[in-house]
Amino acid sequence: MEKKGISPIISTVLLIVLVVALTSVLVSFSRKSIEKSLEKGQESFERFSSCNEVKFFIEDAYCNPSDSGPDKIKNAILVRVRNEKNIDFKENFVVSVLFDEGSEVGTFLYGTRLNAYEVKEIGVARPEEKAEEDSEERWYREIKKIEVVPKVETSKGANFCNELKKIIEVRNCLREQVQ
Repeated sequence: MEKKGISPIISTVLLIVLVVALTSVLVSFSRKSIEKSLEKGQESFERFSSCNEVKFFIEDAYCNPSDSGPDKIKNAILVRVRNEKNIDFKENFVVSVLFDEGSEVGTFLYGTRLNAYEVKEIGVARPEEKAEEDSEERWYREIKKIEVVPKVETSKGANFCNELKKIIEVRNCLREQVQ
């Protein structure tokens, strides 16, 4: 009696088909994983390289008195910023006013532009508070320090470069009545 089985040619073809099918499944799975990893890596690299492009220095910060001349922004915190790179900034900073009991986030006034290598005084609105609960009298708060964080725009949206933040003391910013 002769034993019947699969011929060597058929078994070889089946083995090759099985290997090709497994390889294509592995390649498809790997490609999707690699694409996701590259996307995440590109996003991280883009943020890092964008923050790397930012270099600035805060030279001074002080409160502008309400009786200052017309060339100044009245009742504002003026921040002298020096752009130390060959890129322009337009509304690319976030400012936090630091108080003993916490902080209040603000921004530089809209339309602010700081060109490459430019030094400019930029105004930040001064926070106000009511004198008493049922009073209409308003006061500017005393400010001791501010924190400035650069913001960069990437294809994924805005990113804050917290590692580049600057904290600076604010001069002449006492509590005074709003006029």
